Amino acid sequence: LKGKALLVEFFHSANTQCRERVEEVNRLAHTYNNILNVAVVAREPVEQVVDILLHQYQYAYVALDEQGALFAQYEVPHVPYALLLSERGEVLWLGNPTHLKAETIEQLLD
Repeated sequence: LKGKALLVEFFHSANTQCRERVEEVNRLAHTYNNILNVAVVAREPVEQVVDILLHQYQYAYVALDEQGALFAQYEVPHVPYALLLSERGEVLWLGNPTHLKAETIEQLLD
């Protein structure tokens, strides 16, 4: 994951908005693959999310945070929630990913 910015989307399988974001997350990961890694993080047991995370996300990395360490570190208030990190790990943007537009990503990473 080094050498690129990172978009992290926090996910929960029971959340309709999270499930509806699959196509957009795949599009962002594919479109910006030269400058951006995309990861989806779920705070659920693997049995609950394996089909969704491993079979629907074609271009994004997937991770489980069953203990909630990342959720706590970034004080995730709700899902869906996302943060955009620079190559150096600086938080460039955070919030509801439905409000993060491609133009914003391009401006922040320029």
